[in-house]
Amino acid sequence: MVFRLIETMGGEMPDETALCLYAGLVTDTGRFQYEATTPETLRVAAKLREHPFEHAKLVQALYEDNLESYLKLVGTALGRLEHVEDADLVWTYLTQSDLREAGIHPSETDDLIDVVRTARDVDVAAIVKQQRDGRFKVSVRSRGDHDLSEVAATFGGGGHRLAAGYTSAHGPAETIDRLSRALRGEPVAP
Repeated sequence: MVFRLIETMGGEMPDETALCLYAGLVTDTGRFQYEATTPETLRVAAKLREHPFEHAKLVQALYEDNLESYLKLVGTALGRLEHVEDADLVWTYLTQSDLREAGIHPSETDDLIDVVRTARDVDVAAIVKQQRDGRFKVSVRSRGDHDLSEVAATFGGGGHRLAAGYTSAHGPAETIDRLSRALRGEPVAP
């Protein structure tokens, strides 16, 4: 939208602006892999890419620049990975203690869902992260067999069909039990 507005207004687009818009486009489309990526999305990306910025350095900064402590935290989360077969769900969790020990802020773990969602032959991936107030932020992603916006709405959250989230006052095990029931289409109290 910003690109089209600038294009409509006319004039030159600064290279720094093109870089920022391109970075936003790459991240919002999941590196152009999400189903909302259209031919028009790719045309806009191509026009932005005509500007002289260091594409490889941008991608490295966005996706290949992690602290060792973050990688160890990913190892902790992956070590806890569980599969709930009858809900077509794979999930893991992180606690405030985990984050404190690693020296990592909860927002720095937002990309962890992208690792978990690579689990083969499972439709839904979930990350349950404890927040400072003790509640748990639940992030869910689907490959397409579940409408996660409906599931998240059950628990007072939101999102869209393939990516959604909500906050739970329950611990990880009960949160996942409730999520599993919702994914199976069973009634669950909010």
